Amino acid sequence: MTLRGLAKKLGLPYSTTRKYLLFLNEKGLLRLKEGPVGFMLDEEAERVLSEFLTLVRAGYTSEGAVRKMRGELSEDLGSEILRRLDVLEEELKEVKEMVEKLTEKNHKVGWFWKIFRRKKI
Repeated sequence: MTLRGLAKKLGLPYSTTRKYLLFLNEKGLLRLKEGPVGFMLDEEAERVLSEFLTLVRAGYTSEGAVRKMRGELSEDLGSEILRRLDVLEEELKEVKEMVEKLTEKNHKVGWFWKIFRRKKI
């Protein structure tokens, strides 16, 4: 399969497909073979690129996706996202409490009240 064919099959621009393949080749996850008219790609290259795209679309950075594919990441991305979400929810709760205290002390600041008065989520 050619680079253009793989790009079309995956629904990616040619330049993006080429960039990702060169990146994966540099990281040692696949070996690109030069053909008479560019790279000749086998099913393994397609599989590796598809797995890489799945991880990137799931939120991994390019480097993180490579580490995950190599088995270097022990923590699941979903667990990390949930942990960070819990931290953000706690911080949001603290900010809301601070805003409530400030608005209770000074209702006369109309612009402040209009900006920070929100319905509970």
